[in-house]
Order: sequence, then C-alpha cells, then structure tokens
Amino acid sequence: MLVRITGTAAMTLPEDARSASEVEDEVARQFREQGAALYRFSRTLLRDHQEAEDVVQETFLKLLSHLQARGDESNLRGWLFTVAAHACRDRQRFRLRWRPWATTDEPAVEPVDAAADAEEQQIAQAALRVMAKENRDLRLSEAERKAASLPPKLTVPMIVFFLPVLFAVIIGPALIQVSHMLHH
Repeated sequence: MLVRITGTAAMTLPEDARSASEVEDEVARQFREQGAALYRFSRTLLRDHQEAEDVVQETFLKLLSHLQARGDESNLRGWLFTVAAHACRDRQRFRLRWRPWATTDEPAVEPVDAAADAEEQQIAQAALRVMAKENRDLRLSEAERKAASLPPKLTVPMIVFFLPVLFAVIIGPALIQVSHMLHH
C-alpha cells in the first residue's frame, strides 16, 4: 500500500493506483492512437466538424475522469467509441428538439451532400464493423474464461443448454453479415 500525505490527513491508495502524470500520459497516448478515428466517426455521425471536435474533446475529458477514478481499462478503444457514440446521439437529439425561435420553413438539421455523406457512411460502417468484431471477440473470451472456472458438476448442463445459445448469439451477426454479402 502506498500512503500519500495531503495536508494533515493521510490517504491510503492501492499499489496499482496510477499517479496523475501516468493517467495524463495514458490519455495523451489514447488521443494519439484513437483521436483521429474518433473524430472521423463523430464527423460522420454528426456531419459537422465543430461538433465532432467538441465530442472528441468531451470524450477524452471523460476518459481522464474515468482513469482518475480507476475505471476499467480492459477495452479503452471500445469505451472511447461508445462514449463518443452516446455524445453524438445526444447532440443529434438536441438538434431535433423544437426551437421556438426557428421558422417553420427552417429545417432542424442541415441538408447533407450525398457524395460526401456516402463516403462518411462507409467510414462509419467500417468503424462499427471493427468495433462489433472486437466486442464479439471480447464476449467470446469472457464466456470461455467463465466456463473454465465452473465446477465440473455444472459443466455438462452448461454445454448442453447454454453454449449452443451463446454461440448462436455471438456468431449470429457474423453469419447474417456473410449472407448479406453473398446476396449482394
């Protein structure tokens, strides 16, 4: 255990607690590695570069708070994209709200350039495919880890009843995607 003295009170921290500089270094590293992809993802969803920049900034501020609170670090890339997606969705909802000062002729959302939109949609779809694959892999490895820790008495019922359903849920989206690709 590490003991940190602050003022007159001593605070006990676990040995695996990160210092403030380590947390900031991790946030900076994540920004270097994921910042551009998060911006493209947010820009595609929002169709506005300033709002996309704001979402990325908010996402990394939330990451800083998350790491300072010693939150889960097992899949930070997935965590970042999930937080950014939620922030984008919140901004889209805000845009669609009724605005008393807006004229009835004024659209709530700006019209989109179809050519630029198609390219941005492809980028977003590619990002979502990567995230879906990563999440599928994480769920499968977590299920395998949990199955390995079961007592022998529960192994047979789990194999007979739960694993087929689990594999159908995990592999189902991939099979649907393959069937769509074969039909198109």
